[in-house]
Amino acid sequence: MHLDLTIALDLTKFGVIPQTVSTTNTRPESSLPRIHAWLNQCNAHHEFCGQLRHGKDAIWHPKRLVDVSQELPRLEDDPKQLAGAKYTTLSYCWGPDPRFEKLQQSNYDNFKNIIIFSNLPRTLQDAVVFTRSLNIQYVWVDALCIIQDSTGNEDWLRESLTMSQVYGHSYLNMAASSSATADDGLFRERNPVALNGISVKSPDHPNEEYFIAQEKHWFHDFQFQPLNLRAWALQERRLSSRTIHFSEDQIYWECSQLCASETFPDGKPWDLQWSHRQKQITKARENAESNDRFEAWWWLVWEYSKGSLTQKSDRLVAIAGLAKSFATSKDQYFAGHWRNDMPHGLTWHASEASRGFKKTDLAPTWSWAS
Repeated sequence: MHLDLTIALDLTKFGVIPQTVSTTNTRPESSLPRIHAWLNQCNAHHEFCGQLRHGKDAIWHPKRLVDVSQELPRLEDDPKQLAGAKYTTLSYCWGPDPRFEKLQQSNYDNFKNIIIFSNLPRTLQDAVVFTRSLNIQYVWVDALCIIQDSTGNEDWLRESLTMSQVYGHSYLNMAASSSATADDGLFRERNPVALNGISVKSPDHPNEEYFIAQEKHWFHDFQFQPLNLRAWALQERRLSSRTIHFSEDQIYWECSQLCASETFPDGKPWDLQWSHRQKQITKARENAESNDRFEAWWWLVWEYSKGSLTQKSDRLVAIAGLAKSFATSKDQYFAGHWRNDMPHGLTWHASEASRGFKKTDLAPTWSWAS
């Protein structure tokens, strides 16, 4: 059996100290103290996260939200009720055969009165439970807030263009990272002993302490989980100012200034490169004149093209929200490219990693989206 371990010397010099995990599940009663600590830290000290959440259109709100303040949730679409509403969002996989109840023209009025909790798949039920545990009244879920059978797919097409605002204004995004279908849920049982690393004192150097843990902790436990292999999930992550990832055995925090887990709540030294990239992307989106803007955009395209799409027609739609967040009056967006970067942008080439993308006629042949 191969154990993928690394030895980190004197972690205290990086300002991060591993924490012992003692709880046997990731349900709210176990995870809320840590999540509140992250939220409080982000609210008080993370300038970039606040800029993303409170931009120029800070009064914007989604067209519909699910009200979870009562025992049974209901759909709310009254603009007066939604004005200034704090809400969470959910990022998840529907699965290959999503037969669960969704918002349709035929049940719209019923949803405004009541959404039968037991009819929802486990992931959506858990999202309602977790939102309530944060004392937040509303949650946005695509299956419950977008009419799935509108004429000519009109409602979906209109709402898909607002994803930059939907996720960008969310107080907190919940990601069902390890769930391949909507029936798999957010929360997991776990063995805390298996999570905790081992501290070892050096016999030759008493002042040095080694910590043994998984080498690619973030990538193994999070990056290659089912949700994050889905192309749509990229913009949901990147547009959100902060996300809680419910992984197979612990929760992860991701925001513009911190990547952390329950075992490393203050961040991890081997995630410094990731943190630098996060700050670069945030700065590029907030400052249209940033020199990092095009570099950040192409890094996102590379990451996006590694994901899979159920509908190939979504190729440009599923990144449209990110494109909108990069837009500036001094530039123009064309089929995945920017006019001011066109000479460089036309030098793209397909890599082995872009396994989810096959040639289509959805974009001009000079575009990476073709």
